[in-house]
Amino acid sequence: MVTREELYELVWSQPMTKVCEQFSVSSSYMARVCSLLNVPRPPRGYWAKLAVGKAPAAEGLPDALPGDHLTWNEKGEPLPASPPTRPAIPRRQRSATRKRVPSTDVHELIRNARAEFLRSRPRESGGYLKPSKRLLPDISASEAQLDRVLGVASTLYNQLDTQGARVLVAPGDRRWHSVRVDEREAPDKAREYSHRSSAAWSPMRPTVAFFENAAIAITVVEMSAEVTLRYVGGHYIRETEYQANPRKYRYPHSFTTTAELPIGRIRIFASTTEGGDWSASWQEKSEGTIEAMLPRIAREIRGAIPIILERAEEARRQAEIRRKEWEAEQDRWRRQEDRRRIEESTKQSKDALGQVIERWRERMAVEHFLDELAAAIEQASEPERSELMERLRLAREFVGTADALDFFRGWRTPTEIYTPVYPDESKTSS
Repeated sequence: MVTREELYELVWSQPMTKVCEQFSVSSSYMARVCSLLNVPRPPRGYWAKLAVGKAPAAEGLPDALPGDHLTWNEKGEPLPASPPTRPAIPRRQRSATRKRVPSTDVHELIRNARAEFLRSRPRESGGYLKPSKRLLPDISASEAQLDRVLGVASTLYNQLDTQGARVLVAPGDRRWHSVRVDEREAPDKAREYSHRSSAAWSPMRPTVAFFENAAIAITVVEMSAEVTLRYVGGHYIRETEYQANPRKYRYPHSFTTTAELPIGRIRIFASTTEGGDWSASWQEKSEGTIEAMLPRIAREIRGAIPIILERAEEARRQAEIRRKEWEAEQDRWRRQEDRRRIEESTKQSKDALGQVIERWRERMAVEHFLDELAAAIEQASEPERSELMERLRLAREFVGTADALDFFRGWRTPTEIYTPVYPDESKTSS
């Protein structure tokens, strides 16, 4: 993992070719990394001028804006096709209290999104578009409503820009907390918390409005509802279309079923990425009404930042409490396990010592027998005595040593069986 500051030091301390070799990438790829992290690079001819003392001063590392990539993982996911656009810095400010005017232009996130959404994977008739590309704005729509949903998203992003936000697809240098959006217009309470699979498309990373001190995930989705479908001519069509065209669909055999499909009305969903439990949603009751709500929605999202920060701080505090409780529980468990293993090792050592003594006692009984046998052999006559002595020598080799010290050396103490993790506590408990 390489930070912006580390990359800046690298590209201004050695030629780009050496930096590329260090990470085993091409120079064009490394240039894209620098652009992604907004790290300035030495101009062409810089190193030749530096060798003769005529190089210009190094360009400073600009401050990171909210939503900028702060790190790059050389073994991570591929880079986006183009880095996020940084806001233009005005040459002069006419008034300190002047507010930015909402742009009527298509937002940069939406500019090329339409073609990508239309390049969609196979789907059911009238269902959600499911583009293959995953780094797209967090938008779900059918083909019939795609232009309208993209327009609503573009206007909302521009309105958020007037509130001081920078709307981007979230950078990939961290994990983002996001809330699952239910695209259904009227979720069934019995199924609300079930593990149902969403029919809508979801991107690789959320679309986030980065304010100066908070980041809020934004989703624009065409809502769905249970729609009656009729099977005619080998495929399903909506019942409304079937009833509107009785002459077109003259099939003697057909049947109806239901499916969760987009219905044309739009929901906007916002949730915190800072942790904590905050989310809000706005949805239209009839088609064409949400456009007028967008300025108010942007203001409400901006106005929720104090609540978001308060809840995020409380969530961090609760997480810290849970972490400490978990660590305390782990410590209690480790101490209990340590005491159990100490007791177990003490018992094993004591049993082993008893076994050593028992084996030595048995060995001494054998030694006593061999001594008695040796005395009896001394009374035997030659050549039988020599043969018996050789057999006795072989028997002694078989039974081994009778030295008590040799037996004792094979015994292991409790600490040799298990080394206590908390030795001081084991002494006090014993």
